[in-house]
Amino acid sequence: MKKQMIVVLSSILILFGCASNKDVETVNIAVAAKRTSYTDSVSRIQAKESQRKLSRRRENYLIGPDDVLEVRIFELEAAGQATTLDTRVSKNGYILLPVIGSIKVVDKNVSQIQKEIIAVLKQRQILSVPLVNIQITEFNSKKINVIGAIREPGIYTLKENVSTLLDILGEAKGLSDNAGYQAYVIKKENRLDLDAEEKITSEIKARQDDKEKNTNVKENSLKEKSDKIHIDLFELIGQGNLELNMVLEDGDAVFVPNAEEFTVDGHVNEAGTFPLKKPTTVLEAVALAGGLTEEASPTYCLLKRQKNDEEEAIDIDLSAILERRQPNIYLQSNDILFVRQTTAKYVYQQVTSFLNLTLAYNLADIITP
Repeated sequence: MKKQMIVVLSSILILFGCASNKDVETVNIAVAAKRTSYTDSVSRIQAKESQRKLSRRRENYLIGPDDVLEVRIFELEAAGQATTLDTRVSKNGYILLPVIGSIKVVDKNVSQIQKEIIAVLKQRQILSVPLVNIQITEFNSKKINVIGAIREPGIYTLKENVSTLLDILGEAKGLSDNAGYQAYVIKKENRLDLDAEEKITSEIKARQDDKEKNTNVKENSLKEKSDKIHIDLFELIGQGNLELNMVLEDGDAVFVPNAEEFTVDGHVNEAGTFPLKKPTTVLEAVALAGGLTEEASPTYCLLKRQKNDEEEAIDIDLSAILERRQPNIYLQSNDILFVRQTTAKYVYQQVTSFLNLTLAYNLADIITP
């Protein structure tokens, strides 16, 4: 009877031992090629549309409140001498000059202001041939707030009418080591209290939850405007897609969140905890973990997720994802993806263990006198 059982178990062992690893190979080949951009379709269009404003960079700087101008007028007070007047633009956009009075300068460039002062000097017959020179000595009116995982966060003033995301990040000395590879551009009209980073972070997470539920943006929604424009910094910096180099204006803010983390465990080649630096799908997570081992079950994985203080278990079928029968969902902070062992390999190991014990037992019977 023992011999018959050993023969049967040996047959099972051979059958499962020769089982095809085709599913594992298919998944491993596919995950190496799967990459998803963090920038959603609406944000992508808004970033591209902002490029139209880049031409304003080449235009003369437009004066704004709190800028400081140095106005030099030749022979205003004495023959052969220039009078230098330093004046700060008021909150209402005016400067006040002796003899001349109040002049509105907001949203005008230096050349336009210069012509206006010359016209006033002529009209009032103060000077017959006025010589006027104006320089901007302090740029204070146009500001960009940069917060979050930045080496030198703070408020940066522009010396041009507009700037770009890459330029501002460069001025702020780049991303910190714990930064996620994503940025949120918050337009002036939608700015929050930027001292309350927790509020921004919670609102962004809520937005990501919505994205999770609606991974495909409908075509008609592309006409909508996003209050927070999502930029994939890996695509912008790492892949050089300058269409995502958002043009920034006075009052805009840039927020770079810290990278969250997720875990891949079980039958993968390099199990561990990974930074969630960009929107990462289940297949991408498997790729980061070095792909599946030969013993892995692509069709029987489990995603553990904390939701409302409770753990949610989601069955994941990698093969079904590849065949588009199951959505390739995005991972969230603190997710745990567990890849189980294939049933065949499990049975194979159990049978092997049983046979080893049985053979050892029979050998002991033979040796024992």
